[in-house]
Amino acid sequence: MKQIIGSEVGADRLDYLHRDSIECNVPYGLVDPRIFNEFSVEGNELVLDKDALPLVDTIFHSLFQMKYAVYDHKASRAVLRMLKEPYKEALRRRRAKRLHLLIESDDFEFLGNLQSMEERSGTNYVKRINLTRNLIKTVYTLGAPFLKHISLVKALDRLQPQADEIEQELERRLKGRFYVDFVPPRPAPAVPIRARVNSESLSLDRSPLLKDWYGVNVDKQWKLFVFCDVTSDTERAQVTENLDNVFGCFGLGLEYEPRERLDAFSDIYPVLKNLERRATVSSLMPELLKLPEHRRKTLVELVKKGSATADELSLATGRSRTIESLYLNKLVEKYLTKQRQGKRTIFKPREELTILFQEGILSGS
Repeated sequence: MKQIIGSEVGADRLDYLHRDSIECNVPYGLVDPRIFNEFSVEGNELVLDKDALPLVDTIFHSLFQMKYAVYDHKASRAVLRMLKEPYKEALRRRRAKRLHLLIESDDFEFLGNLQSMEERSGTNYVKRINLTRNLIKTVYTLGAPFLKHISLVKALDRLQPQADEIEQELERRLKGRFYVDFVPPRPAPAVPIRARVNSESLSLDRSPLLKDWYGVNVDKQWKLFVFCDVTSDTERAQVTENLDNVFGCFGLGLEYEPRERLDAFSDIYPVLKNLERRATVSSLMPELLKLPEHRRKTLVELVKKGSATADELSLATGRSRTIESLYLNKLVEKYLTKQRQGKRTIFKPREELTILFQEGILSGS
């Protein structure tokens, strides 16, 4: 019964995906009814036929689209973030006798009980949702599809417990009331289901077609919203521009160095720096492949030494000092730096070349 209701393709998931897609008038959550013909029972376990795997892939894709475009829509997250404020206040004041009313109530009763709790605190979040629909405004969004690299998701999501500190730091620096909302990826259901593939019964995450839904595609659901109470489009545009100075370094198309640093992000900035080096390394590869073999040999020997003069490098390559000096000066700026120390000229490879050499990508003939 648990598998029928709560598995990756259980009745609960298939029902709410289909129902929500119709209610929201979006095409994402439609379920192919052929999936219902692909179940069988082996012993006490429900299993899928191997022909169902493409259908499961479409269901997972539907879930991804619904989560990203509907369940985690900015308006939906703004409402949840507003409701969090009176709930946090109720917890802070330890109104335990009344908190059980929230847990045991339906949606309508929940809002009513929460509103009565927040009236004593002098806030009006629930009233703004219920009566005027005056929601906090989205002023910045970070999403996995437009991060510089998917590896940033885990680094950024680890900051979720520090959301309050990030809000306070933004308020101090940018002068306003900010609400930071981390939208975590949706985990797989706790009740697994297996598929019969020839003579073997496999978990779904072992299928090459489906394994990314248990790995990288989970991280692709991640979002971060920053909300603020702004009263005009001009004010919103100004706040967004200010936040771009803080968060833009994580997104595509902008520089890696943040224009405004937050103390809460101090552990992530080194990750960004490493990504910048990797991007530079990748950009160097096409040019390195075009280098003549004799110049590449000069580069390799210099990387091995770390730094050297033309005289020192000529001993390693077996070529004359004049030739090595010519090659080194041709490689300066794009691949090397040079510095005068008294009468000596020291050449040093860029850090990216060292990385390529350590990884075995840049090597001599």
